[in-house]
Order: sequence, then structure tokens, then C-alpha cells
Amino acid sequence: MRKYIYILLVVIGVSCTDDFLNKTPMTELSPEFFWQTETDLQLGLNYLYRGINPGLTGDVRTIDTYAESQNAVSAGNNSAPNSDGVYNNSYTYIRIANDFLENYENATVSESVKNRYKGEALFFRAFYHFELCKRFGDIIIAENTLDFDSDELYGARDSRDAVIDFIMKDLEEASDYLPKKSDIAGEAYGRITKGANDAFASRVALYFGTLKKYSGETGSEALLQKAKSFADKVITSQEYSLFELSSYENFSDLFYEENEANDETILAYQYSRDHGSYNIWVRALITDNYSSPLKHLADAFLMNNGLPITHSSSGFTGYVTKNSEFENRDPRMFGTFYRPGIDKDNSGATFEINSLGTFSTTGYCPRKYTYLDAVGDLSGERRYGDVMVIRYAEVLLNYAEASFELGATGGELDQVLNKSINVLRDRVGMPHLTSAFVTSNSLDMLTEIRRERQVELANESFRYDDLIRWRTAVAELNQDVLGATTKVYSAFTGKKKTIDGVDFVWLEEASTRNFTDKNYLFPLPIVQWQLNENLLPNNPGW
Repeated sequence: MRKYIYILLVVIGVSCTDDFLNKTPMTELSPEFFWQTETDLQLGLNYLYRGINPGLTGDVRTIDTYAESQNAVSAGNNSAPNSDGVYNNSYTYIRIANDFLENYENATVSESVKNRYKGEALFFRAFYHFELCKRFGDIIIAENTLDFDSDELYGARDSRDAVIDFIMKDLEEASDYLPKKSDIAGEAYGRITKGANDAFASRVALYFGTLKKYSGETGSEALLQKAKSFADKVITSQEYSLFELSSYENFSDLFYEENEANDETILAYQYSRDHGSYNIWVRALITDNYSSPLKHLADAFLMNNGLPITHSSSGFTGYVTKNSEFENRDPRMFGTFYRPGIDKDNSGATFEINSLGTFSTTGYCPRKYTYLDAVGDLSGERRYGDVMVIRYAEVLLNYAEASFELGATGGELDQVLNKSINVLRDRVGMPHLTSAFVTSNSLDMLTEIRRERQVELANESFRYDDLIRWRTAVAELNQDVLGATTKVYSAFTGKKKTIDGVDFVWLEEASTRNFTDKNYLFPLPIVQWQLNENLLPNNPGW
């Protein structure tokens, strides 16, 4: 019977596990009994993989995707919590990583084996500090394991700049120790590699580089250079490539169980049929109260001529029928949404949304990671496909954005785009993004680079972080929350808004939303500053 290592706390009712955790468990981490073998080193790190699943919150906290349970965050109506799961869990994971780093040298294995797992521990310590810093800004850096009476536990917060330096230092060191994907056995699929570390370092550097730039702070250029450099390392390693589609419209195939562990996957959160661990997010994706896409996301997909639907030459046919908005669009739109009226499970029956709240609160139904035959039959529904934490497409997008933010223009920028965004567009048969195309059609290059990220990574938990680091959340999130045209419903009785003679599902009015500058950071949980008053003052506005 499968068991887990219990460290610092008891884990109750966890339904998601990792294949490589299915090893003989050790129940003590005392140096007398543990830290002897390579298996010990693996087991000492396995628990840290539990926290890397991106879930859905990065999209449902925006007006791209709707979830009633997260709407207070995107609307700016959340309040300071007594406790915070991200805060508590992240410091727990960091303590485990630090415990490893203080004991791994005791193992009787080669230096190369020790260093490999040291690299994993450094990666995870950086990963969870990043989660904390994104959310709270200034935090206490935990570089060592701390006891309850340690002075560091009751100190003041370290500056965000100090945290960034600490994170990047860990990732840069880890890069020297971790193996390439091609150098490790297939059974190690899912463990941290050099490629995963470098791709994540690119993500971190891009996040803080753009955040600094659009907050008017110094130090952005150095971080953007690192974002570009780390992304380029992954690209030039030739360890990864884009998943090949059977047809342009089959973009969603990338996210199905039968195609997991493909060459686009850099790091995945694993589920297993053999061990009964299943992806509970599939249920969330296709129920009526979580992760229903919104009109704002649908409108972002270009026409297949490369123009936005609002452009006078786009050829957009509007909302004549329930499906006409899908006509002649970027094929990735078909891989992101289910279209009403399409064949269901090759049975001859069609997928329809009969009334408000059936499969979708918004009139749009998400397609990534979901199966059409599952829609409408949620009883006992389980899916076992892995969730991609990092995929190669993100690296290409990081490279393009960092290069543009560093000042690439004209021919230099076109070379960058051909190495990145246009590779993504080639996969789905979309026209190339070029400087000439942007100029001749009076478009804005930054908008188009950001759009590419929005549509390629839709519903993969990136959008909220992107709006925060670009400092566009106040403008973006204080809008009407709109769904699809009411024509998708055979019977619609909910609230609607009429735009140019077309009725749309209206979930929330702009006047009720109040995302302000204070919401760019979350408040410190009450219990933490009650225990340590040196954490105060709280974040601005809280």
C-alpha cells in the first residue's frame, strides 16, 4: 500500500500523486537513519513536487475566465484572511528544501549524484520563494531551517529586490548541477532537469523584469537580459520542440492523456491510473461554477488573416448565429473552446448548452484538458493526464517578449519573432507576425506579442500574473464581465447586455468592480503579523 513521507504536517485527503513517488517509503528523516542512499535523496525531495500544480487560479482571477469562488480577487473585493494557504505551504516546502540542503552531503553516493539532487532542492527553494514574492512582495527569506525560537522567524521582511537576487542565485547555481533531459533515464520523467530550471528562471526574470519596468523601478534591464538568456539556452539546447498536430484545429490534442510526456513538455505534474491519482481539475473545468471562459478571451483570438476582430479589414462576421464568431479564426480558438453544435463523441449527437449554468456559467465551455464525451456526465468522471507546469511554447513567448522589452525592432525583431512566435503560428497555420505587417495594418507590436501569450497559454494559469507584472490589471479587470452571445442557449433567462444589437451573458457590471493599486499585492495573513509584529506595516492599502 502506497505511503508518503510526512514532514512537519499531516497531509489529509490528497488525491494527486506522482509516479516517481511510488518507492519504498522512509518514515524518519533523522541523519542517523536517513540521508544514506540515492533513494533517500529522492525521497527527501519528493514531497516538494506536490506544490507545483498551477491549477486554474491564474486565469479565473481575470476577466478571461470566470469562477465565482475567485471573483472577489479579480473584482478587488477580497479582504485580509486570517490564514493563507500559499503563505503556509510555501514556507513548509522551503523548510523541507533547506533540511535537504543541510543533510544531503551525508549520503554515500558520488558527488555528481549529490549535486543533481542539490540542484533540485535549490530549484524548489527558488520556486516557493517566487510564489511568496509574487503574492506578498517583501517577505522573509528562509535560507536555513528554523526552529520555533529562531530569531529569523520574528524579524522584519526582506526587500523584494533581495528576494529576487536570492531566487536568481539559487536558479543559476541549480543550472550548473541539474542534468539535461536527454541525460537521464525515462523513469525520471517528471523530475527537475536543467531545461525545467532554465525555463523557470526565464519566467521569473521576465516577471520581475517587466514588473520593475512598468512600476518605474531600476534594475529591469538586467533581469530582462536574464530572461532572454535563459530562454535562449532552452531553445538552443534542442532538447525540446513543439508538439506536432494532426491538423491545425487539433490544438487541444496537446493536453490529452494519450499525448503526455511529448517533446513540448518541460515539466509536468503527474497523475497515474496505476495508483488511482486523478486530475480533479477536469471536474472543475466542466462544471458550472469554475473556469468558464469569457468574451474577453474569445475576442482576443485573431482572424485567420492575422488581424484582430475589431480591425476594419478583419472580415469578422459577428454573431449572426451561435457559432459565427468562430468562423475564420485562429485555429487555437477551436482548441480552447468547445463550439455548440459540434459532434459529441462521434455519436451523431451534438454538444449544446441548453440553459444558463449547464456546463458553463458564461456560454463558453473550456476544451484544454477536457473530453467532449465527459461533458454532461460528471458522475465518477476521472481523467489521468498530466498537467504541464512548463511547456516549450512558454519559453518561446518569454524569449520574444524579453527581446522586445529590451528594444529589439525592425529586422532584429523579425529574426526574434521567426525564432519564437512565428514557430507557434506555423504550428496552427497562422500568418507570421512581422514588423511590416504591424506597421501596414496600424497595429501595436507590444499588444500583439502580449496577445500571442494570452491565446497560446489561455487557461494555463498565466493570465493573472501577466496583468500584475504589466501593471495593466486596474484597467483590465474593472470592466463588465461578459460571456457568449445568448444565442448559444436554447432558453436564456439570465441577465444580458446588448452591444450593437447583440445580447451577451452579463455576469457582473463594471460599476461593482474595484480592483485598485493595493490589489497588486495580497495582504499578509492576520495570524502571521499577530505572531510577528515585525512583519508590519502590511502591504500598501491593506
